[in-house]
Amino acid sequence: DFVLTENHMVFVRADSQINQRSGLKALLGRGAFAAAVDIDNEQPNSQVVLVPRVGKLVSLSEGKSCAEIKIDGTDLRIKVINVPYHFNFHFSNAFENEQGEVVFDSIQTEKMQLGIDEMKEGNTALR
Repeated sequence: DFVLTENHMVFVRADSQINQRSGLKALLGRGAFAAAVDIDNEQPNSQVVLVPRVGKLVSLSEGKSCAEIKIDGTDLRIKVINVPYHFNFHFSNAFENEQGEVVFDSIQTEKMQLGIDEMKEGNTALR
């Protein structure tokens, strides 16, 4: 999920990986896509990533296409801010205040929990 302000795309990242076996099962209609995502709820930080909106990014990109620009800390226009760990479920609003700070509202939880663990354990009441 992400949200837009006048000048930025805002993403929140929690450390996660795709479980290839579960992902393949989901693609074949034999499992849930949510079950394919392994979230590490023990990480100390999540990251708020502020990316200039495409028109602003392309005009400053020195001839690079948007696909060539990486969020690896080398592009100073992309801001990566460590915040206390949380799973960001959905955004509801975002704007830039008079001081130019990005402000956003979101639904957060300390631990991603979608009932997938119960499904993996064979609890058929959740299927």
